[in-house]
Amino acid sequence: MFNPTAAAYAAAAHTTFTPQVIQNAQRKSVAGLSADYLVYSMLGYAAYTAYTAALHFNPGVQAAYMAAHAGSPPDVQLTDFLFAGHALLATMYTIYQCVLYGGNSSSGSSSDGSSLETSKLTNLTAAAVFAAVVAYSGHIGSTCGMDDCDAWLPMLYLLGFVKVGTVCGEAGGPGSNCAAVASAG
Repeated sequence: MFNPTAAAYAAAAHTTFTPQVIQNAQRKSVAGLSADYLVYSMLGYAAYTAYTAALHFNPGVQAAYMAAHAGSPPDVQLTDFLFAGHALLATMYTIYQCVLYGGNSSSGSSSDGSSLETSKLTNLTAAAVFAAVVAYSGHIGSTCGMDDCDAWLPMLYLLGFVKVGTVCGEAGGPGSNCAAVASAG
């Protein structure tokens, strides 16, 4: 079913990524971009893409979700997945531009002009998220079976928390409003 509001939202979201990509290409520079922001964005959009894909396209995951939520289906639309996938691709392309044009780091400039340098905290966060996803996937595969959709629900919840957490990282971390959101949960 076509939802004009969701389609308008997806189109508006597209316009938020395009100007930066075009400006980088025109200037052949990524001056002013934060490498840390881009890494947090990529982590968040990868998590959101996986989350929306599983809840929208996988009937087994949908059935497991409904069993865990009193028969309520997941409220994930195709436009949610399309937005997440588009945002992930746009962020990955912007990271490619950083490598291509150089001069981007968490401190504002790259030491060799050709790498994407991030802070130690960002590197640690990315490694921890990756390790958690790999470890949990391995656990599911070795104990429950890769097709056990009930076992995947906690992973999807983890991915949802990763997306929320990366937004907090992008927004300023503990000093931002995200600290209140985290303590309220």
